[in-house]
Amino acid sequence: MEDPILAIARERFGLAFLFPYQRLVISNILEAAERTDEESRALGKQIVILPTGAGKSLCFQLPAAALRGITLVIYPLLSLMNDQARRMASGGFSVVQLRGGQSGKERKEALTTIARGDIDFVITNPETLQNQTIQRELRRARVIHAVIDEAHCVSEWGDTFRPVYLTLGETLERLQVPLVTAFTATAGEKVLARIRESVFPEGAARLIQGNPDRENISYRVQPCISLSRAVRSIFSSASPGPVESLWRPGKNLALPAIIFCRTRRETRLYAALVSSVLEGDQVIWYHAGLEKEEKEAREKAFFESSRAVLCATCAYGMGVDKGNIRSVVHTYLPDSVEAFLQESGRAGRDREQAQSILLVDPQAEEQYRRDQAREKAGILQGVAFGTTCRRDPLLEAMGSVSQGACSGCDRCEERQARPPLIAPSSTTETAAARVVRSAVSSRPGQFMVHEWVRILRGRASWQDHCRGTPWISHFGSLRHWSDDEVTQALEGLTALGALRLRRNRRLVPSEGAFSAGTHCSSGHDSTDRLPSPGDHSSPGDHSSPGRRQKGSPPTIPEAEKSASLIAAAASIKVRG
Repeated sequence: MEDPILAIARERFGLAFLFPYQRLVISNILEAAERTDEESRALGKQIVILPTGAGKSLCFQLPAAALRGITLVIYPLLSLMNDQARRMASGGFSVVQLRGGQSGKERKEALTTIARGDIDFVITNPETLQNQTIQRELRRARVIHAVIDEAHCVSEWGDTFRPVYLTLGETLERLQVPLVTAFTATAGEKVLARIRESVFPEGAARLIQGNPDRENISYRVQPCISLSRAVRSIFSSASPGPVESLWRPGKNLALPAIIFCRTRRETRLYAALVSSVLEGDQVIWYHAGLEKEEKEAREKAFFESSRAVLCATCAYGMGVDKGNIRSVVHTYLPDSVEAFLQESGRAGRDREQAQSILLVDPQAEEQYRRDQAREKAGILQGVAFGTTCRRDPLLEAMGSVSQGACSGCDRCEERQARPPLIAPSSTTETAAARVVRSAVSSRPGQFMVHEWVRILRGRASWQDHCRGTPWISHFGSLRHWSDDEVTQALEGLTALGALRLRRNRRLVPSEGAFSAGTHCSSGHDSTDRLPSPGDHSSPGDHSSPGRRQKGSPPTIPEAEKSASLIAAAASIKVRG
C-alpha cells in the first residue's frame, strides 16, 4: 500500500520525498486529528525548530490538504501575510486574510467566507485575533489547526511592543483549537521556555528540533572605522560570481544581497550609498512606513531581480523568502543570537553557498569592552570580537554542538590558509586605522581633528602650505574618503584609546598603542584597503587634492546635509 503522506506530497506539491523531520511533524498532526485519546491529542501540541529554508511551510500545508477544517496561521508581519497568501493561493488553496486596515466591507466579506466553511486557510496576526467578533466566527467555523509562524517573536516582542503575543495560548484555548504548532528557525533555551509558557499554558508541547547549522552559510566579521565607507567598499566590485572571503583583496561580493539597517532612515541612506557604486544594478530600500503600492512594487522588483540589493529593517527581513540571496550584511550588532541567525538565514535558502557579513565599528567595540569589564558581554559580542571559530558559539547558543570541522567562517579559513592569515579582531587594527594612527604618530600633538581631516584627505589651505603640510608622508592617504568618514574614524579611534586628545584639542597617539615607525599593512582588509601613504593621485587623476572627484559617492552624514541626495534616495528607481 502506498504511503498516504508521500502520495499527497507527490500529487499536491510535486515532491518525490520528504525529510525525516517533515514526516514526523506531519504524522503527529494527522494522527492527533484522527484520534480522540489524550495521548494522541498530545501529539498535536508541537514546537518545531527547523533552520531557514528547511521546508517548514510544507509541515502545515500538507496536513491542510488532508484534513477537513480550517487551518489558522498567525504571522507577525503584513509582508509575510501577503507573501504567504500569494503562495498558498498559487498552490491551489483557498485563503482568507484578517488584518488591520481592512474596510468594513472587506472584513464582512472575509467573515462571510469563513462562515461558509469552504476555505483552507485563515491568515491573521496576533492583534487582529483579539477582536471578539473574529473570535466568535472562528469558534463557529471549526478551526482544526493553529500555526504560529516565527514563534520566537513571542519572546522577543511579547515583553516589549506586542504584548498580545504573551496571551496567544489563552486566545487559542477560547477558540477551542485542538491542534497547535509553533514554528521558528531559531530558539535558545530562554526563548523556548517563553514559547512554552505563552503558547501552551495548559500542558507540555512536544519539541521537534533539527540541526540549526546552515552549513552553506559562511560567517564573516569585518571590523571598520567608518560604516558608510565599509558599505561602499564591499559593494564596489560586487559580482554574481562565487562567494569568497572579504579578507582578501580583489574578491567580489555575491548578489543578490540584503543590507540590514537599524532604522528606517538608514535604509534610505545606505541605499543611496550603494546605488552610487553599483551602477546598472537594482538598489531598493524598504520599511514598514511605505504606502501599500510602494511596498508591493519594491517587493516584486527584489524578488524578480538576480542582482538586486535590498536595504531593509530587521522587521521586513523576517518576511523575505527569496531563495537565491547570496549575501546578507549587518550594519549593526543584532540584539540576540536568535535575531542574527534568523536574519542571516535569509541567505542561501536554495542550499547554494552564501555568506553572512557583520560590520563592526568602534562604537560597537567600545560597548563590548564596557560589557566585558562588567562581565555582561553577550554571546554575539564574543562572536564579533573573538579570535576563535564564529560558528561554534552560535550553535551552542541554540543548544547544539558542532558535528565536525567548521563548514565556513573567516577565522577557520584563516588558520587553514598557507601561510595562515591574521585578520584584525579589533577596529583599531584595520589597514585604515593603521594609516590614521601612523599619521598621528608621525606628527604627535601638532594638529587638531579638523586639520587631520584635511591632511588625510589631501586638502591644503594656504596656511597648510606655509607649514609644509602637503609634504607630510600621509598627506592624501584617505583622499577617496569623505570629511565625515575621516572624522568618524578619528573620533572612533579616540573613543577606543588608540588616539588621545590633549587639552589643547590636538591629537596624539596613546602611549604604547602604536609607534611612528610601524608601517601600514596592506593586509587582507578589503573594506579599508587604502593607497600607499604619500600616493597623492591615482593614475589619470589630475584633479586638485581637495576637490571631490567626479562620481565620488556620498556618505551617510553628507546625505543628511544634502537635500539633493535625500531626494535622490527617496526616488530611487528600480533599474532592469
